[in-house]
This record gives sequence, C-alpha cells and structure tokens, in this order.
Amino acid sequence: MKVFAVDMDGTFLDSNNTYDMKYFERLNTEYKDEFKLIVASSNTISHLKTFFRQKDIYYIGSNGAAIDFEEKIIDTQFLDTTDINRVLTYLNNMHIYSYVVSTLEKSYVNKAAGEQFISRMQQYYNDLIINNLNEIDGITKITIEIKSDVTELMAQLNALCQSSIAVDSGFNCVDIIHKGINKAVAIKKVMNILGAKMHDLYVFGDSDNDIEMLKLTENSFAMANGNEEVKSIAKYEIPSNDENGVLTTMEKILKKEL
Repeated sequence: MKVFAVDMDGTFLDSNNTYDMKYFERLNTEYKDEFKLIVASSNTISHLKTFFRQKDIYYIGSNGAAIDFEEKIIDTQFLDTTDINRVLTYLNNMHIYSYVVSTLEKSYVNKAAGEQFISRMQQYYNDLIINNLNEIDGITKITIEIKSDVTELMAQLNALCQSSIAVDSGFNCVDIIHKGINKAVAIKKVMNILGAKMHDLYVFGDSDNDIEMLKLTENSFAMANGNEEVKSIAKYEIPSNDENGVLTTMEKILKKEL
C-alpha cells in the first residue's frame, strides 16, 4: 500500500485553486486498493474537505495541528491562551489586522482587516466569520499575511511565544502553531495508524512548511514552481501545479514507472 502525502496550495491545487477532478477520480477508481491519500495543508480541515468527494482520505489541517479521518478528529493541538493574547496584542499594536484565527470548526477575521483581505481569505476559508475576535476558544492556528518579508515578523512573534512557534507558510504568510507540531509529526501519526512503513510514503510540496515532511522519505517530490530550498531537499523535481504534476507522478508511481 502506497501512501501519498500532498500539500494543497501550490502543489495539488493549480493557480486557479482547483485540480483535475476527473483525473483524480480515475486514479482513485483504477487503483482504489493500492494507495491512501493524506492531504497535509496549512488550511483548516473544514476547508480542505470542500475539495474532495471521496471519504477515505486523511486530512491534516492547520500545518499539523489537527488530523481528521471520516468525519472524526483523531488528534489536535490547541494554542496556549497566553501566547494567543500576546500575539494578537502585538499585531493590533502594530496595526497589523490582516490575520485569520482558526478553530477546528470555524475561522475568524478581524473586521478591521479590510474588504480586500477578507475577500481574498474567503478563497481559502469557506467558513470565515467576521467579528472582533473576542472570546474564541480552541484556537489551532493564527495566520498572518504581510506585504514585506516575513523574517522579521517571525522573529518578533517567536520572541513573544512560549509554547507556540511562528513558521513561514508561503505566499507572504506566517502561521502560529503549537511548538513541536508540523506536517511531518502529523504524517507520522497517520502512518502509525495505517501500519505503513516510511519507504511506502511519497511526499509532494512546494513551500517552507513542507520541508519537514519532505525529509521523512527519499520519495520526496518538489514542484517546478516550488522555492529553491524545497527543491534542494526533495529527491525529485516534477512538473508544476499548473501541469498536473502531482497526479501525473502519482500515476507513474502506481504504474511502477517511477
């Protein structure tokens, strides 16, 4: 049994935020008993589920903070309240309102963020709620978007956090997640559930938040549109997300052509 772990934005999804559903459904029909799919993303699980009709998929959301299978949350890590308050206070003091706070079920955006940011985020959060972000419990992730380089913001946020960490999630965004949690940690948990070996794992990614999971196996694939660090870590480079790179490579693997 082969296990495919795929990032979504910039990897499985094309530039129009979709994928070739007929192609995937054909693979799922022809090779139904030969592979499992793990969807590993910084997006929330509720949003990830909107892309697939199939039930037999493991979803890793919020960069590893939550794992779902067949409508059941099988693992989750919430952010510490102290860290949340420190981060949100810092962002508001710096007049940075372009951020989204996610729980297992819903995502929330500050009403001060502006219409343009809110409209853009609705592409990635199907359950986005606009409010003043007071009294939200069970937060799994905070995503911040800035127009400048994320390095300085990450340093500032990591200095504030104790049990959480700021990570580069690509597309000029920073994610605040629980320390010690990433896509790779969550994938290991799923592999244990499946009783699968790491040599049966095939990983696909394009951004910095995919690096840990790409390091899990030699069967690692960087997208042609991925950043240079990801390409240097992955064993293979495959066609871009706009060229069905993941699906065509999956098919080659299942046909034993790769």
